[in-house]
Amino acid sequence: MDRARIVLQAGLVAATCLTLSACGGGGGGGGGGGGTTPPPGGNVTVSGTVTFERPSYRSNNTLDFSNLQRLPVRGATVEILRSSDQSVLVTTTTEATSGNYSASVANTPIIVRVKARLVKPGTSGYDFEVRNNTSGNALYALDSSVVTPTGSTARIDLNAATGWGGTSYTGTRAAAPFAILDMLWQAKELLQGVEANLTMPAVDVFWSTLNNSADCDGRPDPASGAIGTTFYVGGTIAATDNCSATTAGIYVLGDASGNADDDADEFDPSVIAHEFGHYFEDAFSRGDSLGGPHSIDTRHDLTLAMSEGWGNAFQGFVLNNKWYRDTFGTSGNLAFAFDMENDTSPYLVESGWFAEASVHEFLWDVYDGVGDDQIELGYGSMHTVMRNDMRTTDALTSIYVMANGLETRNPSAQAAIRSLLQAERIFGEGDFGAGETPVLRNTSTGWPADPDAVPVFEPVTLGVPVNTVSTIQFADPGDTFYQAYNRLGGRRYLRIDLPSGGFLRIRAQGPVGSDPDFSLYRNAVDQCPNGGACSGFDFSASDGLEEATYSGLAAGTYVLDVAECSNLGEVVCGADSTARGDTPIAVTVTQQ
Repeated sequence: MDRARIVLQAGLVAATCLTLSACGGGGGGGGGGGGTTPPPGGNVTVSGTVTFERPSYRSNNTLDFSNLQRLPVRGATVEILRSSDQSVLVTTTTEATSGNYSASVANTPIIVRVKARLVKPGTSGYDFEVRNNTSGNALYALDSSVVTPTGSTARIDLNAATGWGGTSYTGTRAAAPFAILDMLWQAKELLQGVEANLTMPAVDVFWSTLNNSADCDGRPDPASGAIGTTFYVGGTIAATDNCSATTAGIYVLGDASGNADDDADEFDPSVIAHEFGHYFEDAFSRGDSLGGPHSIDTRHDLTLAMSEGWGNAFQGFVLNNKWYRDTFGTSGNLAFAFDMENDTSPYLVESGWFAEASVHEFLWDVYDGVGDDQIELGYGSMHTVMRNDMRTTDALTSIYVMANGLETRNPSAQAAIRSLLQAERIFGEGDFGAGETPVLRNTSTGWPADPDAVPVFEPVTLGVPVNTVSTIQFADPGDTFYQAYNRLGGRRYLRIDLPSGGFLRIRAQGPVGSDPDFSLYRNAVDQCPNGGACSGFDFSASDGLEEATYSGLAAGTYVLDVAECSNLGEVVCGADSTARGDTPIAVTVTQQ
C-alpha cells in the first residue's frame, strides 16, 4: 500500500499533515509506473483514480462501517507538485464519472494533491470548497507520498479512508470532506441538469471533527466548533465579545467523540443536500423563512414550513430517494428517518399549509408520480417556480406560491395538483392562500385549533381596524428562547393593497402592558430598514400602543407582520421578556 496524508491548506501552504492509508498502483514503492526511464528533462504521464469511502446503510437507516462503499471523487481539483519545494507543476481535475485524472509533468520526484474543491470558471461555473472552521478555515486536501517516477508513466491512486477502527475512529477521517464534496457535486448536477448554463455563486462548507451541538450564547461559534447543528447561513454573523464570527456557508457537525449527544453528519447525504437546498433558495430563489428549530410534528410559520419542506424534498430530488435520513451517535448507530411518500411510524406528523411535512410530501408527489399520485412533473417544474414565481411574489414565500406557480405553468395538471394539496389539508388558492379553511385541533399531535389562523393574510381596508391575536399555543413548553418566534400564530400577517403611492400610518393597539410590534414588507424587503422613525419596534408596554409612519411608498401590495413581542421569545425580545400568551391587537392602517 502507498502512503498518503490528509492536509489542511490555507492557500498553498500545508497547515497540518496527518498520515492515512491510500491505494497505490504499479511497481516500485511510491506508485511509480513501469516503462523505460525517460531521459533527464523528459516528461512523465501521471494518472490514477481518486476514491473515498462511505459506510452503507443498514435496514434501520443507521450507518454500517463494516460494509464500506468505495466511490469516485468527481470533479475535484488535482495538483501535481514538485516534492522538493511543493511548487505546482500542473493542475487538473478528476473525471465526472470515474474519478480518474491524468497529466504530463517534468520527470522529477512528485506529490499528487487532491483538494476538496469543485471549481469551474465562467458561464455554468461554480466554486465549492470544504474547509476546517476550527483551523483557520483551511482547505482540506489529500496528498500522496513522494513518488519518484521510474518510467515514462506513473500511476498514483489515492483513497480517502473513513478512519473507522471498529468501535471508534482510530485514524484520520480523510473520507469526510470528500463525502461532503460528493453531495455538492450531485446537487450541482441536479440544478444544471434542468438549467445547463446556471452559474453558481461560490459557497464554502465548513466541517471539523470538533463541530458539536453546543453553542455560544444561543449562536454558533465556528472557531471553537460549538456550532449547535448543521446549518446554512447566507451572510456573515459578526463576532461578539464571546463568540467568533460566522462567515457565509454550510456548517456541518463532525462530533464523534463518544459523548452522549455526539453527532457527525458528513456521511448523511440527506442532511448535506438539505442545506444545499437552502443555499439554492438564497442564491437563485427567495426564502422568507424565520429559521430556528423545527420538526415534522409541529405547526410552524408558513415561511419556515415552506423552506424546511423544500430542503427535505430537495435532498430527495438530489438523491432520487423518498427517504430522509439523519444518523447520530459515535458510529451513526442511531437514526431519525422518514419516508416522504408515506407518513412514517412512529413519528407524528402535522398536515396543512403550516407543516413542513405537508410541503415535502406535496413536492415529492409532484416529482415522482409513484403510487396513487396523478402527476409526475419532475424537478424541473419546481425549479422554474422557485427561480421565477417564488422570487417575485407579493406574498411571503409559502406552499401557496409554489402551488399557484405549478398550476399556472401546468394548466393540464391543475386538477391533480389541487387534489394533492387537499390531501395535505391545504385548500387556499393563489399566492395569498385565499379561501383557506380553519385550522382544527389535531388529536394525534395534541395541537389545539387556531381560530385566528385564517385568513392567512388578513386583508386590510384603509381606515378600518383589523383585530388579530398573537399566540404561543404552538410553542414548545419551556422554550423561553424561541417561544413562538417561528411557530404558527406568533406572528399574524395582514395584506395591504395600496392603490396609489404616498404615506402610510400604522397603529397597533394591544392591552396595557403588552408590546405589539410590526414590520412592513414589499416583496420581502423591509420598508423601514435599520429602524428609524418608521420603526414599528419601539417598547410600548406602558400603553400597549405602537405607531409608525412610512413615507414614499409606491402603489402595490404590502405585507404587515404583527406580533406581541414577548411571544417571540428571548431571541427577539431579550432574556427579561416573559411571554404574555394570547394577546389581541387592533391594527389600523391609514393613508396620508
